[in-house]
Amino acid sequence: DEKYAQEFVYQLLDWIKDCPVPVGRVNNGAGSRWRTIECGIRMSGSWPNAFFRFLSSPSFTDDAIVTMVKSMIEHARYLKQYPTSFNWLTMESNGLFHVGALFPEFREAQDWRDTAVGRMYAELDNQVYADGAQKELSTGYHQVSLYNFRGLLDTARLTGCALPADYLAKLERMWDYNLYAMQPDGYLPAVNDSGYTDARRTLAEGLQYFPQRRDWQWAATAGREGTPPARTSHSFAWAGQHVMRSGWDPQARYCFFETGPFGAGHQHEDKLSFVLSAYGSR
Repeated sequence: DEKYAQEFVYQLLDWIKDCPVPVGRVNNGAGSRWRTIECGIRMSGSWPNAFFRFLSSPSFTDDAIVTMVKSMIEHARYLKQYPTSFNWLTMESNGLFHVGALFPEFREAQDWRDTAVGRMYAELDNQVYADGAQKELSTGYHQVSLYNFRGLLDTARLTGCALPADYLAKLERMWDYNLYAMQPDGYLPAVNDSGYTDARRTLAEGLQYFPQRRDWQWAATAGREGTPPARTSHSFAWAGQHVMRSGWDPQARYCFFETGPFGAGHQHEDKLSFVLSAYGSR
């Protein structure tokens, strides 16, 4: 339906006109249209999705296409120049990589890809503990970083871009965190700045990359397929989070106990707090 393409072009051009890229500075203040987190999100999701969806529409004129592409170049240059840290950096790098991978004809495309991959590969260790927990120690923001680590991987595969040989292998421990922290009802405890995340859904996504993980399959299908994890209780020594459970069934007794560091970015003062679940209640 062309009315959607027409409205997209109208809103796109209006936004680009009204929100010029900051010159010579980063603007990550409240209300900024150019916070680096949103720049990364735009470039890794809504903008490239819309670009290729509307590319065949007669309403997406040559002028509109060129204007959008020019703005994407500006986004990439901005993202390269002003990196931040933790989950913001994964979103920024994912967006930077998308522009470089989806538009390889740009002179700077290789540099954007190399910069994004270098940052993301370093962050797999900088912001993820050896036990698999993302260092903000928020079960919700753990998923944000994991999603963006995956986003770069998927786009690299789609476009034939090379990544470090062990890039994917380093992600396995992040899905393991979701498995062993999971409550009997399949959700992760809402520690630090988190809501309730369905761990089963995230593990189903992980199976796309690690189909041999029968324990993930068991958790993702609520026990209908696969085999239950070999052990019940689990200690995340680096994160300082300890899980005790009587089993893996929905009626199991479960305790998640916090003894770890403060975390980074999305933390609360919740050391020595605990989450209890038993007999189907929490």
